[in-house]
Amino acid sequence: MLFKLVRWWTAFLLIPLLYSLAAAQGSASLSPDETIILTRINDSRLRENLVHLVPSATLNRVAETWVEDLASRPIDNLGDVYRTRTGDQTIENLLQREGYESYPSGYVADFVPIVVRDFNPSQIVDFWIDDFRQPEPQLRSRRNVRFNDPQMPLFSALYREIGIAWAFSETTQRHYYVIVFAAQPNVLPVVTTQRGQIAEIVRTFDQRETVLYIHDERVNRFGQGNIIGAVDKLRISEQPGELACADTTSPDWQPYNNEIVYTLSPGAGSKTLYIQMCDAAARSLVSTAQVTLTDPSDDIDLLSIVRATQTAAADATNIAPYQPTIQAILTATATAQITPSSEPD
Repeated sequence: MLFKLVRWWTAFLLIPLLYSLAAAQGSASLSPDETIILTRINDSRLRENLVHLVPSATLNRVAETWVEDLASRPIDNLGDVYRTRTGDQTIENLLQREGYESYPSGYVADFVPIVVRDFNPSQIVDFWIDDFRQPEPQLRSRRNVRFNDPQMPLFSALYREIGIAWAFSETTQRHYYVIVFAAQPNVLPVVTTQRGQIAEIVRTFDQRETVLYIHDERVNRFGQGNIIGAVDKLRISEQPGELACADTTSPDWQPYNNEIVYTLSPGAGSKTLYIQMCDAAARSLVSTAQVTLTDPSDDIDLLSIVRATQTAAADATNIAPYQPTIQAILTATATAQITPSSEPD
């Protein structure tokens, strides 16, 4: 099927495209511009109570391969953008080549190819969402076209990982995007972030409180063989090891929730979080998250500081009595008066 061109596009040159990929990147990372796309996607998902999509090195390579193929085509003859022009490959072919795991029933994946002139990485996600809300959207994923799936992959709870590639052609003055969405069995990523910037994946913290977003198995909720199903309960620890799902002696078990606030152990440095998950059939897996705590200030005995400050305020004013609350400090400070001198002028 031919890729529909939005009204902003114009036919340009028939010569092969000369393009430059966004800042060179390793297969395990995204460029700053691609990270902007990821953050905007995850911000949109959070508004729908969906967990962040986590960048995958494998999916990034698939997206890079596809965007290079897309950008090599004449602008007025893009052809079938859901198959590569080089080698006539499908998304499943590339996933298999890169070693991405499939479910017993096949791959769970979708992708959207986008070619536009006027929308840079900071604008493309909003443009895609706005376009998809139109009666006849132009920017459609492969599943939207091939399987008549009405759902935008960005808002699907099935997908847990993402690959993003962006290229810009100086020749055609076009932006080329390929965004791949996928999930593989027994891979339930855990996202670490913090209040105030929850749309971003945060690895370094200056305070001990973290916010964890934890994926669930939505593709095969009953599990199959050794493939975990929907998560029933979980526990979080900074110590490696796995308990039997039937073990009820640990106080750390808690019902599954996709958002959990966790307090890191005291002391600055690198820390590994181990999140063990169990389904109703006692199948278990452990996901890990690596974080760094840079500020050990939380180790200070805050209560001692509060008490010392209260005592000093009360002694200085002879007004506020000692109370073991922070509010007492504020009251004592606000009402402090200078004690009149008993000596004559």
